[in-house]
Amino acid sequence: MFRGDRLGELMSEDLSRGELTHLRQVRVFVGSPGDTEGERTALGEVIQRINHAPFARDRRVTLSLMQWQTDAWPGFGLDAQAVINEQIQKYDIFVGIMRHRLGTPTHRAASGSVEEFERAYQLWASHKTPSIMLYFSAEAVPRDQVEDATKVQKFREHVARLGGLIFDFKDTQHFENMVYAHLEQELERLLMPTDAILADDRPPPTKPVLSRQPLPISEVTVDGSGRRGKYRTISDAIQAAPSGARILVSNGVYQDHLAIEKPLEIVAPDGDVTIIGTNFTAVTFDTNMGLIKHFKLKQNGNAEPCVVIKQGRLNMEDCDITSCGDVGIVVSGGADPLLRRNRVYDSERGICVTGGSRGTFADNQVYAIKLSGIEVTNGADPVFRRNSIRECGNSGIYVHGPNTRGLFEDNEIYANDLAGVAVDNVADPTFRRNRIRGGRRQGVYIFGGGKGRLEENQVVANEGDGVAIKGSDSNTILDRNNIRSGRRGGIYITDGAAGTFDSNEISGNALAGIAVAKNADPIVRNNRICDGKREGIYISDGGRGMFENNKILGNALAGVEITGANAEPVFKATEFHPTGIRRYG
Repeated sequence: MFRGDRLGELMSEDLSRGELTHLRQVRVFVGSPGDTEGERTALGEVIQRINHAPFARDRRVTLSLMQWQTDAWPGFGLDAQAVINEQIQKYDIFVGIMRHRLGTPTHRAASGSVEEFERAYQLWASHKTPSIMLYFSAEAVPRDQVEDATKVQKFREHVARLGGLIFDFKDTQHFENMVYAHLEQELERLLMPTDAILADDRPPPTKPVLSRQPLPISEVTVDGSGRRGKYRTISDAIQAAPSGARILVSNGVYQDHLAIEKPLEIVAPDGDVTIIGTNFTAVTFDTNMGLIKHFKLKQNGNAEPCVVIKQGRLNMEDCDITSCGDVGIVVSGGADPLLRRNRVYDSERGICVTGGSRGTFADNQVYAIKLSGIEVTNGADPVFRRNSIRECGNSGIYVHGPNTRGLFEDNEIYANDLAGVAVDNVADPTFRRNRIRGGRRQGVYIFGGGKGRLEENQVVANEGDGVAIKGSDSNTILDRNNIRSGRRGGIYITDGAAGTFDSNEISGNALAGIAVAKNADPIVRNNRICDGKREGIYISDGGRGMFENNKILGNALAGVEITGANAEPVFKATEFHPTGIRRYG
């Protein structure tokens, strides 16, 4: 029995954006023991990145990850694995991962993971589906796991006898890089039209089809002192290294410009390497995939970015990034990078995503930026999750321009000089579960035709209005947000703007909970507007709006105050306490 409604986190995101119409769903099941949690997490992030990349969107396909931890539910059978087998049956790709432990035996196999593979293989042998992709760790075996590792080796030999092609991974990052490429290749094969398959002169496969991607073929060492490495400069090592190589850089300060034009992994194992680009960028990435990890990257001299990502899938992790004259990181040209746990600071701008690019930015810190911490423009559509964006001289996040979107979830946005979030010029981003607080102006400022959707955010204690919406083409959806304790109003909508405000909690603000002015015309329903220092709702200067099923409670002045003869709001099914509507003029 397969629960087809479980589409996974990413598909839920795309549903909220209205992008799942006529998509083909490809289900990926992962079978692995308990010591592969890091690889399972990496696989989930890879699937998320592929779904957000042009590759999947252009082909109208989406991947969903299936694993017993999230897709099974309590039940009874011969044993727990039998319950899982009954509940999870249909999938398109089987990904098996092994490190040094085989797993817990079942009544039918050496372990649950082995049983899951055997079931997948039997299906493939009968129906040529699902595709099977197997990965084994090449890391050294700890002494206390030698016995288990022997069992893993026997299983590996069994798979080889069945005709399987196996890939080894050096570490979690290496696994992530490989499985990304393999899944894209397998999707190409799965999506190939039937007539194209029939036109192929090759006979049908007699063994499980496993995608191929070259392993890194060498390691190259760099040491600026010349004592430990083959090369003194990183740029020389890049030029000499073959595609797929790993470059290991010894501690030190390198005056260098890294022009990366082939797939490479560049790592500072000890994390004490500084690369200074003087009058040039420190890093220019212009290839399809790569890794940069554990560096301090600085740009000095001319007004140049520190890191420029022109295309492809760069993984950048655990780096410090500064630029004395321009932006810390620029992502352009449709690139789709993954940036995690980096610190971007002391730059004119923090991260700029432009030119139709995407990318996933997670667990980064962006702070002490002269202008905006994050800028998204020119048709870009990135994902930002769990980042800290603070102490910027302009807005924390600035999204602007036609066809510009973006998904921003679970970020901390605080202590910025202008708005925590600013949306301009018909941009249409989604902000979900962020905490936007302590800003010196508005928490959120929508203007110039900006649109967007705000869901379940905490907008707290900003110096200006919690949310301000301005301009005749501006139209924003506010759903289930908590907007409280602002030094001005909760929501201020003016100058002909529109919007839908549904099920928000608006409380404890110094001015009106909601203020509507100058022909603004929102729909306001199912909100709780309470404990304000002035009016619950204040309508003036021709403000309009439909107000329905709201609770307006405990505000210091009137529940609703309307001023001016041309103000024409409509109120339905409204609960007031202690006072209702007062009208002047």
